[in-house]
Amino acid sequence: MRTYKRKTENGTIPPEVIRQGVQKILEGGKFATVAREMHIPRSTLKRYTQKFLTKGGTSTNDVSEVPLENFIPRYKTRKIFTAEEEKSLENYLIRASQLHHGLSTRGKQKQLERTGSGPFYAATQHFLYDLQKRQSQSEPSSADLQALVGSTSAALRPEVVRPYPKTPPKKGDTIKRKKGRSQVLTDTPVKNALIEELSAKKKRKGETEEKKTSKSSKNTAKEMPRKALFVEADNSSSDSENEMVFDYDSDLDVDMDDCTTEKDEVSVGYFILVEFLGKRVKKYFAGEVKEDTSEGYVVNFLRRKSPSWKFVFPEVADESLVPQSDIVMKLPVPRISGGTERAAKALVFDVNLSEYSVE
Repeated sequence: MRTYKRKTENGTIPPEVIRQGVQKILEGGKFATVAREMHIPRSTLKRYTQKFLTKGGTSTNDVSEVPLENFIPRYKTRKIFTAEEEKSLENYLIRASQLHHGLSTRGKQKQLERTGSGPFYAATQHFLYDLQKRQSQSEPSSADLQALVGSTSAALRPEVVRPYPKTPPKKGDTIKRKKGRSQVLTDTPVKNALIEELSAKKKRKGETEEKKTSKSSKNTAKEMPRKALFVEADNSSSDSENEMVFDYDSDLDVDMDDCTTEKDEVSVGYFILVEFLGKRVKKYFAGEVKEDTSEGYVVNFLRRKSPSWKFVFPEVADESLVPQSDIVMKLPVPRISGGTERAAKALVFDVNLSEYSVE
């Protein structure tokens, strides 16, 4: 737990401070005065003074000769290694941190979690035995060192030739969370500020979407494909009725004038955009003219594969009689969207229909 806070101050007093307090008591100071000056609990100071006198101490000189370990609270019960063992472990961790770009707390535990390699999963004797064994294997013997010094002018260690790698500095460009404060959301100034912030955010989002739409429309108008001549293909499959094979003619180019609104130019085989007036909104459908009658045109409607602008004929033909007044425009000759049999069923019109709610 990273944010743990100690609830008491037990065990946090340095042993040097406790030893100085005991020395002042033996020099004639009072427990309350010395405890207040040294910021030591009076009971703690009294306990260590009695412990020192119980073990035979009398003069002030004897206090300075007592090891600091005797003034550490619960030192023996909390101790895992001896002083020599702790020194060996410290050297091992320093060496490992130099080799591994620095070790975190969890990384230190992983280095010691091997069988017989640490106090977490093995006894202390096994840990020290393996530690000494690794040190003896990694360090050359004295005879090898003497031979090396005698043969060369100076002995170079590997870390001198190639220093240990260092961890790069941390990146400071991280995005920090916006600081907030307690607010009354129903208060008028706070409410107005929140509304303005939300409206500005929506405005920025709308401008971004508008740029994307204009960019896509420009890319569509850049390349004008060649006009396609299509004929019905003979296929034994059930979908052969709506499949078309396109043959491109290099001498024919698609002109934007093909997307005309002249109804008199519509005839059988042309693709048109039809308007249907609903209860609330207008809907538009693209379709192919199948028959020209006195009452209007028989149109086989396409279905748009939203969100793209590809159109396909439904499995069940959707034909309807459309009066000439419902025709919005004549569409250019469509092109196929791919080379596979499945992609050949999808038709694309080289005209921008984004202003119409085509379905």
